[in-house]
Amino acid sequence: MKAKTEAGLESLRLADLVPHPDQATYFGPYGENERAALQSNIEANGLRVPIEVLPPRNRAGLPALTIISGHTRCEILIGLDHVVSDVRVRHDLAKATRSEVDVEFIADNFARRQLDPLDRARVALRLFELERDKRGRKTVDHPPVEGELRDRIGLILGVSGRNLARYFSILTAPLEVQRAFQASALKLVDAARIGSLPEKEQLRFAARLSGGDDAGAVYADFFPPRPGTHVKASDALASFVRSLGKAHVDLGDRVDRVHPNLVLRAKVELRRGRKLIRTLLKKLEPAPE
Repeated sequence: MKAKTEAGLESLRLADLVPHPDQATYFGPYGENERAALQSNIEANGLRVPIEVLPPRNRAGLPALTIISGHTRCEILIGLDHVVSDVRVRHDLAKATRSEVDVEFIADNFARRQLDPLDRARVALRLFELERDKRGRKTVDHPPVEGELRDRIGLILGVSGRNLARYFSILTAPLEVQRAFQASALKLVDAARIGSLPEKEQLRFAARLSGGDDAGAVYADFFPPRPGTHVKASDALASFVRSLGKAHVDLGDRVDRVHPNLVLRAKVELRRGRKLIRTLLKKLEPAPE
């Protein structure tokens, strides 16, 4: 691929520009504040950094005038009732392969966007795979996070090798798990642990999340604390209350259907539970004068 040259700008209709097919996959919409700041800057100073697009004919097989850089700038201009804009047509990419074009697309957008750590890991991993393709190396679905891959992505993200491996584990988990982590409903270590489960178990976990279950409660069901495991008192109480709530929903209106023999087998644990509940409730009683 030729080095990028300073091509002249061309006045093009904004409605004719086509979003890159991977834009939504790797670069979601700007945050409200980030977008507002960019729009204010464009309104005050005009478009200082032009939108860049592929030429009509390109070896990558992408539609004519596919946007390489400037998706949000294009949207803002349209929203401000602009019909045309000076656009840089990247004629230097006319003979570039799809991988070479995507390297340009991802690298430029990555440098301009404020992404959370998981999105940065996803983009950096894809960038590495594309550049490895350019060098003719075999690409696999889930390469191990070690060696060159770990060094490359770790340098970009500024994280330790151990945490980098955790991010990669999360990226192999279902999207529901990734979204729960990004929403801070799951901790980094916990989300990575889910990514290490067998695929069927991951899908079961994701189905629970899709059904509206609390991520922490689902995690506790899949990874119950081992006897003697050190758990914060607050976390232990929360887990206990969640279990009681679930039992109330599942069993509350069906107690009369429970056979006495089943109650007899659970008698010891039921009594221990009653004692624990009474002890907890005593904390609400006023202290003696």
